[in-house]
Amino acid sequence: RHHSPYLVVYCPVLCSVAHLAATYLNIPDVSLLTAAGPGFWDAAFASSGGSAAGLITAIRVNTANTRAIEGIRSLINMPNLSLNTSESEPLIHEYYTGVNIVTTIASMADVLNENDAQFYESKGKKFEFVGPLLGESQATVAAASSEEEVADLFKHVQEAAAA
Repeated sequence: RHHSPYLVVYCPVLCSVAHLAATYLNIPDVSLLTAAGPGFWDAAFASSGGSAAGLITAIRVNTANTRAIEGIRSLINMPNLSLNTSESEPLIHEYYTGVNIVTTIASMADVLNENDAQFYESKGKKFEFVGPLLGESQATVAAASSEEEVADLFKHVQEAAAA
């Protein structure tokens, strides 16, 4: 609070505590999701053989984690936070804001399962797919690419999308 920020911009995957702190301090915040959309968990579990239920179980049975969750709930006076302990809610859903910026274009996003999509819709949480937000230096590098390099890049993108 010492710096009196007007807005907190954070990644809900890599820095979820920023959202909880902003909420507690009444500072507006917006998530900048650097994963391939809110369906990234399903894609991660599909590639690793794990599951959301397995992760939730592991979180629940870990005594230190349970104490930490209870401490967070108490500290910020939010006793109803599930903090990834509810099988009826999407993982990390509490770390998203009303509007969430996603650094992936919609056509390349990981598929969001229907239950989670309905959950987010019922909670009024939206995901805006804006792409990678290239800065001037990255755009300059991309603009300097030859036609052959650009064609090769798009060939790899199409192969990855088809996989």
